[in-house]
Amino acid sequence: MEAYYQLAWVYVAKGQWKKAEDSVSRFLIVRPGSADGLYVRGYALFRLGKYDGAIALLQKSLGIKSDNADAHKILGLCFFQKNENDLAERELTIAIKLNPGSAETQYFSDVTTILSIDLTGHNRPFRLPSSWIPNI
Repeated sequence: MEAYYQLAWVYVAKGQWKKAEDSVSRFLIVRPGSADGLYVRGYALFRLGKYDGAIALLQKSLGIKSDNADAHKILGLCFFQKNENDLAERELTIAIKLNPGSAETQYFSDVTTILSIDLTGHNRPFRLPSSWIPNI
């Protein structure tokens, strides 16, 4: 079953999100409490635009392993995509505290803060272009 987890990371590296999600789902059948497996599946769902599912999995992963900076970052980006900027900023701030050297996380946090200010009082949701979101 570990092979499914490793294969999921191969698919992540190739940007094949559906295959990554399918592979790690098989791994999670045997290891449903794997924080890393839940993170990978949540990340794949995020990249597939399935934000609610991604949020649920990332929160479950963080309930098991709360010090995963990347999980907090992707969770923040999920909230941002749903125009829940306060929650996004909270998660990105946690990610920065866990990994203060991450320029990428700091960038997303800054963008979230700026857009929260700029969009106050407007009814214009903003979505990050997928080209702005690098593979991790």
